Amino acid sequence: ALQVSEEFASLRDQKRPPLFLANRRPTLTQEGCTRISKLEARLERLRNEHGWESGKPAPRAAMPLPLPAPSPEGSADPEWRMRSARGILGFSFEQTRGMTGRQWQTGFRVDFAGQEGLDDGGLTKAWVNEIGFALWGDGALFDIKPQGSFFKPDEVETLELDGVPVLSSELYRWTGRFVAYALYQRCLVDCRLCAWCFRMLQRSAAQRQQHPACRVVPDWPETAEGEDTMLDDLA
Repeated sequence: ALQVSEEFASLRDQKRPPLFLANRRPTLTQEGCTRISKLEARLERLRNEHGWESGKPAPRAAMPLPLPAPSPEGSADPEWRMRSARGILGFSFEQTRGMTGRQWQTGFRVDFAGQEGLDDGGLTKAWVNEIGFALWGDGALFDIKPQGSFFKPDEVETLELDGVPVLSSELYRWTGRFVAYALYQRCLVDCRLCAWCFRMLQRSAAQRQQHPACRVVPDWPETAEGEDTMLDDLA
């Protein structure tokens, strides 16, 4: 009855702007869309190089990653899910912490304990979701701020993963590779890193790849052109 009333019709015709415009995400510029397209083209080239095809099983060269627990995704108990997700994070970190960027490109064939299935992308997406939940589901590993998740202060040198202490710097470098792998595998993840942290991880990984044994790194300006130069140097 309300939708056909004169009062409702008059309100609809007013076409008032939505509230809280300040909190809306800005739309991408044409330049931003172009840069994203260039990045996706590079990622697709890497996928083809290593045999990754959307909707098909992981290539034979992919490293098996047999997780020690079933996927807790969709659990109604957030505490149990966090414990399980932290266990998956701790296991994944130990299995992959020494791998090179090239080995990450070769990828993983994910398998959850007690859950039969062929990893044609779905198991990888479930793994990415649980790792993201373990990293950013509370404030244990990152400081939660209104702008997003920040690194812990410098004096916090170690963090606990499933009861095992690890260097915070190692975990944060690993997080950068994990986020890159999620993009590589076309996975959506609730990545709560603030823009500054995301940028720091990207540049740290790029510099280590370009000059792994040298402290002198290229001078990539903090501009769109600098980002394009970095991608070109690493291509």
